[in-house]
Amino acid sequence: TSKKERQAQAALEAAEAKAKREREKEERKRANDAKFRALAGAAAAEQASEQAAGSRQERRAAARAEASVERAEIDAILEEENVMELSEAQREQMLEIDAFTGTPAEGDVLQYAIPMCAPYSSLSTKLYRSRVKLTPAGGAGGKKGRLARTAVEVFCRTSGCSDRERELMRAVSDVELTAQMISGKLSTPGLQQVKTAQKQRKKQSAKQKAKR
Repeated sequence: TSKKERQAQAALEAAEAKAKREREKEERKRANDAKFRALAGAAAAEQASEQAAGSRQERRAAARAEASVERAEIDAILEEENVMELSEAQREQMLEIDAFTGTPAEGDVLQYAIPMCAPYSSLSTKLYRSRVKLTPAGGAGGKKGRLARTAVEVFCRTSGCSDRERELMRAVSDVELTAQMISGKLSTPGLQQVKTAQKQRKKQSAKQKAKR
């Protein structure tokens, strides 16, 4: 190659090297700028968090002070009107209804069972484990006793029903059961098995009476 060509090649390489250095310098500058912005953002976020924490504490303190003033005003009104406020024990007695449950747990101490009748749509399985659907229908009121006993038998066969639950449900009298019911038709899973078992018991009872 000629001298001019070598000089041109060297100039080209020098220009490329210079351009590369410029690009690297620009990239380092952008990286430093990004790092600086990240640090500044983190510092601002930390400052905002500290300010928010301070604001929350101030709001809580103000709320406590307001509640204290309100409580003092209520006490003054009750004292002026000669109104006696319920004690903690009395308030607990008023909440005794919370002790009732439709889904007894394993560790619950059960005292008695209470029959009830309500719209079926309101008796969700989450709130009531033992339930049957009663569809109103014509017929003699005497059928309610048979329906009630069938319902109790279905409840006693429900999965998860304990011996204590069976004992308490079977202890409820027919009068208490029928007082909550209307004449109708029962429908629930497992009803056919219960009816079959009842028929078998009736047949056995009839055979025993015939032998006597």
